[in-house]
Amino acid sequence: MRKNKGSPGVDGVTLAAFAARRDAALGRLKAALESWTYKPAPVRRVAIPKPGGRGTRNLGVPTVRDRVVQATLKHLLELIFEPTLSAHSYGFRPGRNQRQAVEAAREIVAGGKPYVVDLDWAQCFDRSRHDRLIARVGEHVPDKPSCAGSGSPGAVALSPMA
Repeated sequence: MRKNKGSPGVDGVTLAAFAARRDAALGRLKAALESWTYKPAPVRRVAIPKPGGRGTRNLGVPTVRDRVVQATLKHLLELIFEPTLSAHSYGFRPGRNQRQAVEAAREIVAGGKPYVVDLDWAQCFDRSRHDRLIARVGEHVPDKPSCAGSGSPGAVALSPMA
């Protein structure tokens, strides 16, 4: 959050303001997660200009509080799912980047394959059946009660305090 100078969400709370009351804020967040009363706030919509003036792209800015939960969930879910992913997958994975993907593609072509497939699943999760996705996540997450929906489509309410 600090690296990209995260702006506040709909509640207007900045990273600095959250950090100033970190212990109290994390205590309340822990209590909400443990009691299953945590609800993510709506995201603040921001239109970001596309490169070259080709219009805008909508960006949702969550609250700092929700970003803390998202970062914790990302970490926990990566521990579970990263070992199951294909060695040939590079997108949005820890320790992997575009340069590695290009190098792997070059090696495939140099090895005699006539083509490389590059998939960009634009709006994949917008078009996914979230109930099925959550059910599949539940097959791998040991804390079964935590795979209940949090009220937001596609959200997973895992407790990072477990």
